[in-house]
Amino acid sequence: KVYIDNVDIYRRYGSYSTGKKPEEITKAERQVFKAVVLGLQYGIGASSLARMLKMSQRRAKKLLDDYFELFKYVKKFRQKLLGVKPNKYGFYYIPSITRNKVELRCISNRELSMSNFPIQSLSSDFNLMIFYYFMKYLRKNYPELIKHIEIVNFVHDAGYFEVKEEVVDKFTKILEDFYKNLYVNMNEFIDFLFRGLQKFYRYIYKEKKYVFLLVPMKGEIEISEHF
Repeated sequence: KVYIDNVDIYRRYGSYSTGKKPEEITKAERQVFKAVVLGLQYGIGASSLARMLKMSQRRAKKLLDDYFELFKYVKKFRQKLLGVKPNKYGFYYIPSITRNKVELRCISNRELSMSNFPIQSLSSDFNLMIFYYFMKYLRKNYPELIKHIEIVNFVHDAGYFEVKEEVVDKFTKILEDFYKNLYVNMNEFIDFLFRGLQKFYRYIYKEKKYVFLLVPMKGEIEISEHF
């Protein structure tokens, strides 16, 4: 619902933590709350958060407590992941949404690995598939543009393209339109993803039925002369 209503999740969290209205949260404050939200994906604790944001450990703990009070389901999700037990050889198996179970050995930071892997692996895989389907879409609908476009790299949630200057505006408009109809353009992968999500939640929660909602996907496009 947060995403469907186009809510700024960092300002909402900041509002809950400070008592201010969301629109009263400053840009600097928003960056702090954003750091907490993203840091939690890496299993960050109060001590690490305090060092990173140069604040007292008491303040950092309050920020974490506020987050888990506001988003109670996130805490339950993390607890379920951390409840996964190793096998007799000491290896952890956790489900991957887009692949079979993944074996994690020699985990130096178990909380970080168990909390981060299901989220970041899904984000990276989903990002990769977006651009795979986008290039497929280009070849089918704009074959004359393909010779002017090269995929340079993918980094987590970003894709880098090299585009001839004379077609940059057209390319940008096509990419924007693709995002507006993302789920239609990727319907095969979405079906596959839903099956993976069902497998994942059955493994973690031991339950059979879930409701999955499609929420709007947003992308930002930046143009630069240099990578």
